[in-house]
Amino acid sequence: MTPRVSRPQVSMCAVVVLAMSACGEEAFSPAPSGTTVAQFTPRAESRGAALWGASVTTLPDGQVAVARTDSDEVVVVDAVSGEVRRRASFEKGSRPTRLVATGPDAFAVVLRGSGEVALVPPLGRATRLAACAEPRGLAFDDTNERLWVACADGALVSVQGGKTHAVQVGEELRDVFLVKGRLWVTAFRTAELLEVDTEGQVLTRLTPSPQVVARTDEKGDTTTLGFTPRIALRAVVEDTRVVMVHQEHLDDDVTKLTVPPGSTPPPVTPPYYGLGTGCGTSVVSSALTGFDLEKKEVTFTAPIAGSVVLDVAFAGGVIALTQTGSGAVTWTTWDGASNSACLGTFSTLRTPTPVGVGLSDTGGLLVLDHDGTLLMPGHGVVALTDVPEPLDEPRAFFHRDSPSGVACASCHVEGYDDGHTWNFEGKVVRTQTLAGGLSATAPYHWKGELPTISAVLHSTFERRMGGTLSPSLAPQAVESWLDTLPARAGKRGDIVAGQAIFQQAGCGSCHAGDRLTTNATVDVGTGGAFQVPSLRGLKARGPWMHDGCAKTLAQRFDEKCGGARHGAVAAGDVPALVKYLESL
Repeated sequence: MTPRVSRPQVSMCAVVVLAMSACGEEAFSPAPSGTTVAQFTPRAESRGAALWGASVTTLPDGQVAVARTDSDEVVVVDAVSGEVRRRASFEKGSRPTRLVATGPDAFAVVLRGSGEVALVPPLGRATRLAACAEPRGLAFDDTNERLWVACADGALVSVQGGKTHAVQVGEELRDVFLVKGRLWVTAFRTAELLEVDTEGQVLTRLTPSPQVVARTDEKGDTTTLGFTPRIALRAVVEDTRVVMVHQEHLDDDVTKLTVPPGSTPPPVTPPYYGLGTGCGTSVVSSALTGFDLEKKEVTFTAPIAGSVVLDVAFAGGVIALTQTGSGAVTWTTWDGASNSACLGTFSTLRTPTPVGVGLSDTGGLLVLDHDGTLLMPGHGVVALTDVPEPLDEPRAFFHRDSPSGVACASCHVEGYDDGHTWNFEGKVVRTQTLAGGLSATAPYHWKGELPTISAVLHSTFERRMGGTLSPSLAPQAVESWLDTLPARAGKRGDIVAGQAIFQQAGCGSCHAGDRLTTNATVDVGTGGAFQVPSLRGLKARGPWMHDGCAKTLAQRFDEKCGGARHGAVAAGDVPALVKYLESL
C-alpha cells in the first residue's frame, strides 16, 4: 500500500532535535589561525572505505531496518515505540549497504565488503550467498520468491530456490527494480536507467537530460556550458516512477568556470573548479532525475546545489535526499522537482554526516547519521549505539564541500574515479583513481609533476577547489587514509596465456612489482611523457589512457590510441592479453 505523504513530519530547523547546527547554508570554515598542527600517527585499523551511503528501509510490518555500513550490522527499530527490536551483526569488514524486504520481518542485505548477500529470516541465523564478486543493488520478486542482485562487474543475478543464475548486461550496475514484471537496472558510470530482459539484453535505455548553463562574464559576454550525466549514486522506485540522484560533469573547458574578477574569493590561476554558489556553477554538479517507467521516458532532470549525495528516498510523491558534504538533508516533491530549474531551495535540516534517508509509512522523515543516530518522527533521535561514531578527519575531509562546490569525492567517487575526461585549456586528461595504495605510486598526477601528497593538496584542494587546509589535519594523515582504499577486484578466469603474452611483449619492464608500475614518467607516443599507471583494478577504470581514447581495453592496442612506442602485440594475442589485464 502506498503511504500518503503530504510532507515529512519534522521541522525545518531540527537543530534542537539533532543538537547540531542552524538552518541555512553552512559556510566552509578553516581552522582558526594559530591552531597547533596535529601530530600524525598512522592507525592500522583505519576503516578505509569511502562513504557509500546506508540503507533505511521500512519493512512490511512497519518496522524500520537500518544498514549501518561501518558498524557491520543491520538494526531493526520499531516505528511505533522507537525501540531497537533486534540486530543482525556481521564480521568486521562486511559492510552492509543496500537492503530489501523479503517477507514479514525478513530481509536481504548486500555485504559489500565481503562480496556477499545475506538472507536474514525473522528468527535464526542469516544465510550468506556469494552471488557475484561485487554485489550492489537488490530487488525482490515476492510473486515468484526470487531475489535479483545487480553487480558492479556487470552481472545481473537471480536467486530462487537456493539456485543462482547470472547474465551479463555489459555495464557497471548499481540498483535494480522489478516494475510490473519488467526488470530495470541503473548503469553506474553513465547514470542511465536500463530495461533488461532475463538474459541481460538491454531493451530500453533512458538517459538523464544533459545540463546546459549560460554564464555571463564581467564584460557582459555569455558563454554556454554543457554538462554530461554521470555516476548513478542511488535510485529508488515507487509504483512506476523512479528517482535517481546522480552527477553532471562539465564537458567544456574548465577555465570557463574561472572565478570572475572582483568576486570573493579572488581569481587564481589555475582556476577554481567553480563558484559553489548554486546549480551549474561547479565542474561537478549533483542532479535529480525522475523517470516514468510506464511511459518509458525521462520526466525531469533538476540540478541540485551542493555535492556528495549518498542516498535518496521516495514515497507518496515526496523525495528526500542526503547531502553529506554539507551535512544537509533536503526534501521536495515529484511535482516540485518537475517544475524546478535548480533544487537549491529545499526545506532543509542539518546533521553532522547524513548517510541514509527514508520515509516512514506515516510520511515521516527518517535520517541516519554516520555517528549512529536515527532521526524518527515522534521519537526525536534514537541512539543505535552506545558510543557515537564520528568520522575520522581525513575521511570527513575527503567528502566535505569546498568553496568551489565540489568535494574530493565528487570526482574520486568512492575513492576510485568518475571515468570523466576533462579539458584544461585544450589539454585533455581523465580522472585518476586513488585506490589500491596511492603512496606507492608517487610522484603524482599524469605527468608526475607533484612529488608529495602535500603538493597534491596544495595544487588541487587549495588552488583549484579554493579550500583552506586545516592546520589540525596533517597531509600525511590524508595520505595514510587514502592508502587504505582498496583497489577494485579483478575478473576471475583463465589468465595463463595472457600473462605469458604480457611478459613476452615486455609490458613488465614498466608495469613491474606488486603495484605493476615503476612510477616512471615515459613518452610512449601519445603526445607527451606521462606517468606509468598501476594496473591494479584496471578493469573497472575505463575509459583508458590519459585522454580516455580507449573505450575498451582492446582499443588501447590501437596505435592511434595506445601510442606508437607502447609495445607491440599481435592482433590475435590481444583477447588473451585483455583477459589477463582484466584479472589484475
